[in-house]
Amino acid sequence: MQEKGLLIVLSGPSGVGKGTVRKELFSQPDTAFEYSVSATTRLPREGERNGIDYFFKTREEFEEMIKHDKLLEYAEFVGNYYGTPVDYVRETLDSGKDVFLEIEVQGASQVRSKFPEGLFIFLAPPSLSELENRIVTRGTETEDLIRSRMRAAREEIEMMELYDYVVENDQVELASERIKAIVVAEHCRRERVQYRYKKCWRLIELLYPSIDSLLTKIDSKYSLVSVAAKRARKMQVQQDLRLEKYVSHKFVGKALEEIHADKLHYKTSADEDGSYSDE
Repeated sequence: MQEKGLLIVLSGPSGVGKGTVRKELFSQPDTAFEYSVSATTRLPREGERNGIDYFFKTREEFEEMIKHDKLLEYAEFVGNYYGTPVDYVRETLDSGKDVFLEIEVQGASQVRSKFPEGLFIFLAPPSLSELENRIVTRGTETEDLIRSRMRAAREEIEMMELYDYVVENDQVELASERIKAIVVAEHCRRERVQYRYKKCWRLIELLYPSIDSLLTKIDSKYSLVSVAAKRARKMQVQQDLRLEKYVSHKFVGKALEEIHADKLHYKTSADEDGSYSDE
């Protein structure tokens, strides 16, 4: 069974540098997770490319995605929609790869309710004055919009407690390295490793029943080996696997599973070693 990937969610207030940190992360060759591109109705900023930085949608197109349940999360922020297309995220996680989301704080709370096992990282500014300076410096917002973003930023910083980790974006390269270290540590978390082992143990027990459980079906290890071997030979003869010389162990495993599932009826008598009948 394929182990699922880890969902990594990075969010924080507008202007904190989420996009810059994400670009730094994915510029490094040892970054081992996939980026899920978000959709938005806002206009592209200089240098942004459709399908790379965002999927740029009209308001009507975005609302169609909402209507048809095509978004993992979405939020309306200062007059524009932002959201995460769901199909890519689920398919990539199911393939065993980690998925990285860079989303707004409102959206992150929605994802937390659907993926509580995800890794949630809050990117924080060194200070509110530095955050305001960054928003002003990029020169893409009006004065009214800057005030709106700063009001929203104060509210979002108060939601920091909903996250697993906080990374201060004082330097982009350092913030990127901290995030990578957190992801490595999260994969080593005892609960995650233990869960993988438990799944493995359940699978092994299903495919190869334990000796103790098998001995509740048959009276001795000798009889168990004898019955399994006889049944395995019969299965191999029935399938006439003359070209598959080394597959008998597969049939022994199947025979043990049949014994465990009570599909073989074992019987003994005073003058024979033991025999079985199968359904």
